[in-house]
Amino acid sequence: MKIKFKNVYIICIVFAGLFQQSALSSDTQKYSDDHFGFEVSYLDKWKTASAPSNPAFFIKRKSSTDPATMLIAVANFTGDKKQFIQELRAKPELFANRFKQKFPDTELVEHRDAVLAGVPAYVFDVKYTADIPTGRIVMRSMSLFCIQNEKFYLVQFEAPLPVFENIFDEFELILETFRFL
Repeated sequence: MKIKFKNVYIICIVFAGLFQQSALSSDTQKYSDDHFGFEVSYLDKWKTASAPSNPAFFIKRKSSTDPATMLIAVANFTGDKKQFIQELRAKPELFANRFKQKFPDTELVEHRDAVLAGVPAYVFDVKYTADIPTGRIVMRSMSLFCIQNEKFYLVQFEAPLPVFENIFDEFELILETFRFL
């Protein structure tokens, strides 16, 4: 009996999805906000916290040796969705320049199309140096922009550079649980 590669590939995807779903279902907390129209689950390695900018949702890692934060900010949006995304694509330097106002050495690492809960989105990934009480540290920040149901969503993941690279898979797992209500 000959099994076609395409069938094996599909079976692998199905099992990978089931495995990931079960890995996420244990050791997670769920956050839901009807007013802002989203829900998300996060790993027990993270905890909710308050943030200076007062976003709709803010979590940080419990680890002091591998710190990281993730926020979800939501605002009303009344403009043209397609035009907004086109402008983001056409002028990524404008996004980087906003970071440069506070962090002059900001580097745009990447910008690209993305998807958030099945809805088209756009990602900016920057690297910059921040002053902290013990010196200076290189940070990495990934911002995902999406518009859904006349709301603008910003999902941002930020961490010191080596931590960012080591725990990025945690951010992706959390992001995969994001749902619009």
